[in-house]
Amino acid sequence: MIKIERVTVAEWALYREMRLTSLAEAPYAYGWTLQQAQDFTAEQWQQGLAERVDFFARDLDRLVGTVGVVPAEDDPAAVELTSMWVAPAARGQGVAAALVGAVLAHALKVAAPAVSAWVSDGNDDAERLYQRHGFTRTGRSQPLPSAPGRSEFEMILPAS
Repeated sequence: MIKIERVTVAEWALYREMRLTSLAEAPYAYGWTLQQAQDFTAEQWQQGLAERVDFFARDLDRLVGTVGVVPAEDDPAAVELTSMWVAPAARGQGVAAALVGAVLAHALKVAAPAVSAWVSDGNDDAERLYQRHGFTRTGRSQPLPSAPGRSEFEMILPAS
């Protein structure tokens, strides 16, 4: 059974471990590189968790996924789903859908007018996941910050 819970600042080391694992396993999907994340100090990890909302997905006592929520760049009232990752062994078991659900519930709680997500080109699984939740492409794209030779595109889900 998958349980979703908000990450606390006190759990920064667990969060760091999960983010480093995600960056090593899927470097094409994120704005940070593994090297950048490895160079962050404990204080930077703690500050990051204090300034944003992140969720863990647990299967019993095992961490199997994470997702973050930050204010959208273009509209600080809106939110952006970011840093989604599910452990390979837990994929296909509803973990990603549960994490998206947590983001949507948070957006509703803060009355966000929309939820956006940036998806790296070629990450078809992520695009299909977001489409199943009602996200559509906006037509906007940009270079992927961690790999400027690649690009990412924006998807959005307006509040209903």
